Amino acid sequence: MLRALREKRLSQGKYVKAFERLWAEYVGRKFAIGVNSGSSANLLALAAMKEYYGWKDGDTILVPALTFATAVMPVFQVGLKSAWVDVDANGNITFDNVLAGFRRHQGSRIKGIVVVHSLGVPCMDIVKIRRWAKAKGLALLEDACESHGAEVKGKRVGAFGTVSTTSFYVAHNMTTGEGGMIATDDPKLDQLCRSLREFGRRIDPKSRRYVHLASGPAYDIRYAFDRLGYNLRMTDIEASLGLVQLSRLEKMNNQRRRIVSWYRKGLSSLIARRLIALPDESAGTRNTYYTLLITFLAMPPALPTIEKIALALEAELIETRPFMGGNLLRQKAFAGLGRPEHFPMAEFLHRRCLFFGCHPMITRRQVGHVCATIRRLYR
Repeated sequence: MLRALREKRLSQGKYVKAFERLWAEYVGRKFAIGVNSGSSANLLALAAMKEYYGWKDGDTILVPALTFATAVMPVFQVGLKSAWVDVDANGNITFDNVLAGFRRHQGSRIKGIVVVHSLGVPCMDIVKIRRWAKAKGLALLEDACESHGAEVKGKRVGAFGTVSTTSFYVAHNMTTGEGGMIATDDPKLDQLCRSLREFGRRIDPKSRRYVHLASGPAYDIRYAFDRLGYNLRMTDIEASLGLVQLSRLEKMNNQRRRIVSWYRKGLSSLIARRLIALPDESAGTRNTYYTLLITFLAMPPALPTIEKIALALEAELIETRPFMGGNLLRQKAFAGLGRPEHFPMAEFLHRRCLFFGCHPMITRRQVGHVCATIRRLYR
């Protein structure tokens, strides 16, 4: 970062290019495009796919009913519609639920699917979903914003979608402070994302300096705008931090997994009595635990709501969060787009989950305090 500052490389430049190249290599893709957030990555990815595939306003995308809001908001921001899909106990959509959602909305001009790998726990059905989507001619936006380095069948998440996205927000497994990345194997989608990232500017490294516009004389390509775009670039300062963070990611992920093993041991009695549940790690998958989700299968006698549990924990200096936006159909931003009760697992997790810190710097003593406090809730 100091080198970038000394070189006065403040905006997008060589460090962004280096970070893009290494991220594409890490995920196993041909191209990566750095942007200013994971939310922007989703917005650009959907805008690019809409233009590339010729989708029309009102075409439909299958989306999870429970997730972070900006995994779904870009669907509406680019003029598309949603068809909601329920999730499993880990908060991820399943192949069966995708099929059910597809059948319910067959008359809705379905064009694609948003699959989210939630909280460092990968969608275990991503291979099935990808194969089925390809057979149906559906594009797949793979949101891996919360699951850096998680794996399914030996491949890192982000390697499965038509386009994939990730976030480097400060709380995630690795960070650039703010920042995000898009990845794809399709050179045309790569160029579209780069154009949309920079005002809709024409991106053609092989072009002449002066090019034809829609009309008039030849004009400098640096100010040739082919589409309505955005300004969502990553800075070289952010990228310089990302380069170092990426070199440490596997070590940090291994420590997160170790911390979760401490939680499992400390909460084993409650897990055995089926009072609480921690995320599965299905065969052939690897969790990287952005956070640790704990589901309260049975509520403590004196604490009948998740709100009361959260406040009781905060009184012991234990900070928690609910499952992101929860059942999004209960949010004002999405009200009226569906019946929240029609998605029973999303509704259950909305009312029964909290997630807990597993940052690599958390100590075993701190984990012990959290576990002891949760155990006391059930006395």
